[in-house]
Amino acid sequence: MDSDTSLEVDPAHTVDSAEADLDHESTYGSGSESGSLYSVARYHVFENGRRYHGYREGTYFLPNDQEEQDRMDLHHHVFLLSLRGELGLAPVQNPQRVLDLGCGTGIWAIDYADTHPSAEVIGTDLSPIQPIWVPPNCTFVVDDIESPWLWAANSFDYIHMRSLPGFIKDWPTLLSRIYRALRPGGIVELQDKYDFFHSDDNTLPASSSLPRWVDLWAQAAALAGRPWLEIVEHFDTLLAGAGFEGVEKRVLKVPVGPWPKEPRAKELGMFMQRHEYDGAESICVGPFTKVLGWDMKRVKKLVAEVRRDLVDPRVHCSIKFMACYGRKPLDA
Repeated sequence: MDSDTSLEVDPAHTVDSAEADLDHESTYGSGSESGSLYSVARYHVFENGRRYHGYREGTYFLPNDQEEQDRMDLHHHVFLLSLRGELGLAPVQNPQRVLDLGCGTGIWAIDYADTHPSAEVIGTDLSPIQPIWVPPNCTFVVDDIESPWLWAANSFDYIHMRSLPGFIKDWPTLLSRIYRALRPGGIVELQDKYDFFHSDDNTLPASSSLPRWVDLWAQAAALAGRPWLEIVEHFDTLLAGAGFEGVEKRVLKVPVGPWPKEPRAKELGMFMQRHEYDGAESICVGPFTKVLGWDMKRVKKLVAEVRRDLVDPRVHCSIKFMACYGRKPLDA
């Protein structure tokens, strides 16, 4: 739903219903069963009971273990629900070569390859955690997108990037590389969330741990030299400044929790709540211990507080979702 749309609270949303909703099991998947072999040497680092990427160690704060992979796939599902089943909002026509930056488990690239069988889809990530069996037109590469690119100029029709603000140091350089790699008329699309835990009806108490959680993450990102929310909020300005034309953005409101009355919003809120609840520790451990200097006892205490407040049925809050795209000029 659009960001300026008010959501009606479901009067049946109570403490008991909130607990039942959190126990709901989701079922979704990529649906891909065709395959091409993807193999690469695997090396990982283990810290605080979680597994992290070994290649360019420390570049990305979040873990890559199975628990985190489940969160990433749930995150993908939330984005699909938000976009009403679309993988992107950019008006991409007949793409022949597509690049997904920071592909994670590869679920977006796999879905895009399945729905665009004539396109070559390439996903890149620091972690080789993508499945072996993928569509024949989909491949994955272990790569650091902040290192010099080996992709040829004018070689992609569409470049997609999701949820990387907070992990990138040099956005102007990255966007210049994207611009160079796109063919004239090619499109880049950036997606992410921002304006976390906003309550239209002022039901979020001042004592809630949720805004503090976001502030701490933003503080860690800033100290690490990897700007976060200020990047998302200015996607359009950054794309225009990098030379892209026809820049468009769309902001959607995503409820947190099954409190809305409207069925689709209720479902979306339920999955968003589950994503934040399950991912609370994954999101915290790396940046809070490595950058803020916290010990695990302090991290776990905050995680417990965040999870408690996430399922408080008295709170009706939402997160904004941003999709922004721009086109490389035809005469570039």
